[in-house]
Amino acid sequence: ACMIDALLEAQKIEDALALFQAWKAKVASNNYSYSSLVSGLPRHGYIRKAVELTEEACARVKSSHGHNRNFLAPNALMQLFLALQNAGLLHELGYSLKAKCRKAGMIVEDKWLAQ
Repeated sequence: ACMIDALLEAQKIEDALALFQAWKAKVASNNYSYSSLVSGLPRHGYIRKAVELTEEACARVKSSHGHNRNFLAPNALMQLFLALQNAGLLHELGYSLKAKCRKAGMIVEDKWLAQ
């Protein structure tokens, strides 16, 4: 996750995503790498990609029968929902993402979706 954070900070978004995909192919991705991308991608305009990764994380949590409900750091989720709000994408993406996260057992606070 530190490498992903460093690449995001250096605005090497495609490199961060490529590294993540390479890691996923070889080792089990963990909550740190997902959380880094989910919170970092929206800062660089990649909100939809962050939503996609969040949905992927929800599927992983759901398949673990809720044993991993904090798979994504709450702060990462909060930052993503704030980015969705600021981009005017709550109706298009935010509310359905909230439902998916909650169905997977993740905590999504209603105040994160306040307009």
